[in-house]
Amino acid sequence: MLATGRWPYVLCKSLKNTSNSKLGKKISLYETKIDSASRIIWEVATAFSPRRSSKEQNFSEQVIRVWDIVLDHDNLSRSIDQTIERIEKSHLRGEECAIYAEIDTSNGVASNPEAAKEKKKHKKNKNMMFRIPQVFPMSNEVVCAGQSREENPSGKSRHFHPASDDPRQYTLLKFYELNSGAVKMLLDGHDESMDLPFTPGPKEQ
Repeated sequence: MLATGRWPYVLCKSLKNTSNSKLGKKISLYETKIDSASRIIWEVATAFSPRRSSKEQNFSEQVIRVWDIVLDHDNLSRSIDQTIERIEKSHLRGEECAIYAEIDTSNGVASNPEAAKEKKKHKKNKNMMFRIPQVFPMSNEVVCAGQSREENPSGKSRHFHPASDDPRQYTLLKFYELNSGAVKMLLDGHDESMDLPFTPGPKEQ
């Protein structure tokens, strides 16, 4: 439902976070209630899209990034706060990475034209919130630290991938695309060591 642009409050309760990103970016965190003692914690993030990219032009798009499923019958609020703190640390550590990409946020377009039309149709309906995922042009060349890192061109933002929140590790986090095939593997799989298909970034390709 979220991918179609319909955002009912029951599926996307906004979470407050106190992260002061070094680049001034806000982390858009939400929770979805499963039952009285469990929540899905997720983020509206921007990620490289191999599906929309080509040899001539890379693209990024807004995605739902699931960070955690919080299960705590004793103190759910405390566990959610701990998860938010871990996510904030991951973003801050990611911004220390030597590699980043530039995203042209001034030229974003709706990823689903039909959903965009639906949004206009229900624009005056205050009981229905619409939010259409956006697609942005992305620099083909991944920039390394030291190449005008402090200068931010007008209309562009820097994309840093989240890193491990463990200060002893220097690795970027790996996120999987949760599609119908991945869900089937999770439901049918009995091998705990199984691995899901991983989508590489533009630098890895």
